[in-house]
Amino acid sequence: MAATLLGLALAFGSAAFAVYLTNPQWASNHAWIAPWLSGAAGLFTVLSILAWRFRRTPVVKPTEIVQTTYGHSSPAIVAHDSSTVHVNYGSKGPEPEKRPYVKPVEYCETIEAEFIRVINEGERAYDLYTEPLLIGEWVINLERVPELKGEGRITVLRLIKQPQNPRDISTLQKLDTAWRATEKVNVNFQKPWVRIHYKDHKDKPFLSQCRISQFRDVQGNLSFRFFDFSDLPDEQKG
Repeated sequence: MAATLLGLALAFGSAAFAVYLTNPQWASNHAWIAPWLSGAAGLFTVLSILAWRFRRTPVVKPTEIVQTTYGHSSPAIVAHDSSTVHVNYGSKGPEPEKRPYVKPVEYCETIEAEFIRVINEGERAYDLYTEPLLIGEWVINLERVPELKGEGRITVLRLIKQPQNPRDISTLQKLDTAWRATEKVNVNFQKPWVRIHYKDHKDKPFLSQCRISQFRDVQGNLSFRFFDFSDLPDEQKG
């Protein structure tokens, strides 16, 4: 439509110019025709401009992209036309699973006893027990902990050499005693696993495990470090 009106404007404008150019005498005798052609050209020019400005554009439904997030305060994010982002708070997704996360972080030694310092980064854990640590021919037994929230300790109860002999029971309960004795026989012995079993409030079992190894710092001081940590649901039955 706009192109048609613009063409008519050009046609009338060209006609007015041609009248004056080709036959000035005739145009002078018919003075009304040139203003009329010029006015028509101007009118169609204005109409073409208006038609071009207010032309109808096809309506395209904006593409809507919805991203769902989860959590108590997580927003629902909706993007329109890849430019405007609308954030709607208050819509909740499924609640994340609540469970305990128990992790051994340090093997500690005091005058009274030795213990594994543990932290629980989740819900309260129940009935924590640690499998005996096997270091060569030595066995370290640790206490059972009824429940744990936050930080706690699992104390070493006794250190025994197998086969059990009262003369081979360490009253100091020192891991270093078993470690040194085992290294004398095999310096490359397999580093023992620390396996901590525990349950959540629904009595679902979990297993937190890692290996323990001796570490010497730059000053020559010896300590024990944990590595290869994992925490998974415990599939053991019974």
